[in-house]
Amino acid sequence: MSFDDWQERYELGIPEIDRDHRILFDLIGQLHDAHAAGHGVERLDYVFQVLHDYVQTHFAHEEALFAASGYAQAEPHKQAHRRFTGELDGLYRHYRAAGNPRICIELLGMLNNWWHFHVLEDDAEFGRQWRQAHPPQIQRSSTDSRLE
Repeated sequence: MSFDDWQERYELGIPEIDRDHRILFDLIGQLHDAHAAGHGVERLDYVFQVLHDYVQTHFAHEEALFAASGYAQAEPHKQAHRRFTGELDGLYRHYRAAGNPRICIELLGMLNNWWHFHVLEDDAEFGRQWRQAHPPQIQRSSTDSRLE
């Protein structure tokens, strides 16, 4: 996966979630670029801190939308969030205990898998269901009044 360019196909059509996903996408790109330049380990503390903050905020955003929409797959989706948080915390503990530079590669692999299998599949499915339940409102212009 190239981390260079955001693609329209990544968007769910839920502005708050799309904004959150762009943050994750940018963070993956920063870590990828730092690793490619030989500075990945130097960025790990920053990346882990931002990821920790990101998942807390982003998962709360998504899960609030699940509750508001009555999303049928909310529980399995929330369980996936908890697994990701646990994996991230475990990887961070391992990094802090061992200081192993391979952690950068492991984290990139974990984030890549999360992007492909959770964001682009599970979140995309939620986005489809959200858009069906919340079609965009048609903006009326002042010229529309002549149709009444």
